[in-house]
Amino acid sequence: MEKKQRKGEYVLGEKTGQWKFWDMYGYRKSEGEFINDHRNGKWESWYSNGQIAESGTYEEEPAYCSEH
Repeated sequence: MEKKQRKGEYVLGEKTGQWKFWDMYGYRKSEGEFINDHRNGKWESWYSNGQIAESGTYEEEPAYCSEH
């Protein structure tokens, strides 16, 4: 049986909202929020033994604007 490797929502083809990722063995790998397909806010990642590998905060990247 194949393990779930990610869970989240797409809006107009871009990741948005809370996302969770697991490795191929089903262990929690990382978790955090996306806005417009970019990481935003608090993100954490774990080693397969459950200990936190990294924890940090991302700021939303500014939207591209072609007008100057």
